[in-house]
Amino acid sequence: MLFGGHPSEGVHDKAQDAAWQAKFTIFTKSLEMDWNLIRTTQLGCMALHDILAWHETEHTRKQGVLGKSLVSQFMQHHFPKCTASN
Repeated sequence: MLFGGHPSEGVHDKAQDAAWQAKFTIFTKSLEMDWNLIRTTQLGCMALHDILAWHETEHTRKQGVLGKSLVSQFMQHHFPKCTASN
């Protein structure tokens, strides 16, 4: 109606603007939810990485303890200590 158009054009433009604004609001809310999911997934991924690193370290330590014990048993069985008699 700014340039001598039909009066209903202004109403149509306002309705169309409101529809686009509603769609944009839905889009921004959806985008915000997606980013929150990405952040949550990133935190979960980092936590899983830490847990797996701890598990690997613990496994390596236990393997070392077990290996030392097995070598000790083997040595005692096959190479007993000799004691000198007086």
